[in-house]
Amino acid sequence: MKPIDDATSVFLQSVADDLQRQIGIAAAVEELTMEDVPDGVALVAALRVGARTTAVRGRGANLVAAYADLRLAVPQPVLAAAFTELVES
Repeated sequence: MKPIDDATSVFLQSVADDLQRQIGIAAAVEELTMEDVPDGVALVAALRVGARTTAVRGRGANLVAAYADLRLAVPQPVLAAAFTELVES
């Protein structure tokens, strides 16, 4: 894994903050990681819903595209994990 520069670090922190605002109290962003993939970049968010942690992945040609894909992927697993938590409690 190669080190990231300051601009990328600031962008990733902004992504984590924006993602937390998007999901509100439904989940907590525990970790956000960046991975190089053959066709660009992937962002992986570890989200905690109750006692469960789920990973959500977004891919794109660059960080902005990967985050756009990640935002679209977040609602379904968060809703599923919240529903499961409700049913099992």
